[in-house]
Amino acid sequence: MSMVSFTDPNRIPVLVADSLISGPDNTSALATPDHPRGISDVFPPGSGFVPTSLSRKTCIVNSGLAMAMVGSVVHIRAFREDALAHFRNRPESSGADVKLFLQQYEADPDGRIVLENIDVFLLSSRPVGEGRHFYELLTAGPNRRGGVEVESKNLGHVLATGSGAVGMKAAVDAVDTYAFGGVGPKEEWNNSYEAVARNLTLIARMHKVDELTGQMLLEYWGGGYEVIYREMGNGLVYLKDYTILFWTLDLEDRDSEIRPEGFIKYERREDFSILTSYRQGVFARKAIADVGVLRRRVTI
Repeated sequence: MSMVSFTDPNRIPVLVADSLISGPDNTSALATPDHPRGISDVFPPGSGFVPTSLSRKTCIVNSGLAMAMVGSVVHIRAFREDALAHFRNRPESSGADVKLFLQQYEADPDGRIVLENIDVFLLSSRPVGEGRHFYELLTAGPNRRGGVEVESKNLGHVLATGSGAVGMKAAVDAVDTYAFGGVGPKEEWNNSYEAVARNLTLIARMHKVDELTGQMLLEYWGGGYEVIYREMGNGLVYLKDYTILFWTLDLEDRDSEIRPEGFIKYERREDFSILTSYRQGVFARKAIADVGVLRRRVTI
């Protein structure tokens, strides 16, 4: 279940992961930014398998290595902890280092079981000169090359896996009809900002489609989205916060004016992230911990 994607607009690599976690149950008390009054309209009592919570599925190991995962919660946590332990004392990790780790991991009986139950994207990036970098995407798991792989006009090379891969491809197709021209003064704008802006446009599109249709919920993905990207001069970093504004315009009313309809704000902290939203007249705040981590009460 779930969805992770890789894109590289303007040769800037970006990982995006959803946050929805699902499991066997007949009911769910979960509410998401796109379904602020709960998901019972999509999953009525007795559904048997339902979205249950939101969790973070990405991890930056060091400035040159990041990963995003889908699959079993237990096995995602195991792989994340094993990868962190292996690379913990290595400030940099080349693609060759990651390939060797994956080969050794797959050769181990326990590691093989883990990789049979998850799909993981590992992004390796290193500088090769002033303003230049080399990056490589490595994949592991039963669907290691993802469910979708396409070239996009606005998002570059696109690779997506998980239950949301096909739905994500539809959002990519829609974003490819948009025109992007940069935001802000040219001296303050760079390819990293442009890559993030294009991916946030993609995320906004997926949020709105889910709100209107429930498509993402029905396919067991969505909820909220994390972003990792290569920042000019700084290696791989989390997008620490972003805000998406939703606007509405009545096309049948010639006197209608565009007006704000709602928003979603994402903030990443060390141990958890915060999703704040106002949608459909409902204000909500939700804390999201790393996948597989025991939940605790936090003040937000």
